[in-house]
Amino acid sequence: MYSRTLDGQTLNFEHARFLHQGSFVMYDRETISLWLHTTGEAVVGDRKGQTLEFLPSSVTTWKTWRTEHPETLVLNVKQGTGPRFRLRDKPESGGLSVGRPDDTLKLYPLSILQQRRVINDRLGRREIVVFFDPDNWVFAAFERGDRNFAWKDGRIVDQSDRKWNLLRGTSDELSLTPVPAVTWLTSYWKRFYPHGDVYKEAVE
Repeated sequence: MYSRTLDGQTLNFEHARFLHQGSFVMYDRETISLWLHTTGEAVVGDRKGQTLEFLPSSVTTWKTWRTEHPETLVLNVKQGTGPRFRLRDKPESGGLSVGRPDDTLKLYPLSILQQRRVINDRLGRREIVVFFDPDNWVFAAFERGDRNFAWKDGRIVDQSDRKWNLLRGTSDELSLTPVPAVTWLTSYWKRFYPHGDVYKEAVE
């Protein structure tokens, strides 16, 4: 998810109806520049070389989101008759990309997240935690500071056994700073970030 305000101008985007290295391409109506949805970078046109601000967001199901935010409205767009591909059907082919392309980026394989549910890690200079609830298909990443998190009895807790809301990153009056996180097909992610870091389980 990106901010569509750049250099004080609010841009309006549409689908360009073609792909680039597996990424769909969009264009802004104002300059007709072409942008990659996967990186937020303009690759053709007056805005070439510029990048949209990457905003933190959570990946979840509509049911889970609606429970947390009952007043939310959703845009219902006709999906047509084409087949739908869902990462949850093939978790070994995907990952959660955490961080910013212009800073530090790491891919967390879904197969590992399904097993671990909670990963305490370091991303660049930041201590982070990556959450995954496979039952509700919820992903999120936050700066964790000096806290360590774990999955215990069906909930997320810190070292003080304090319960945390995975979607909001909150616990009573406390809150965590979200880190941008978005799901990718691993093969596509490696095309865009061939030197990117992929999380691996530590060898005991």
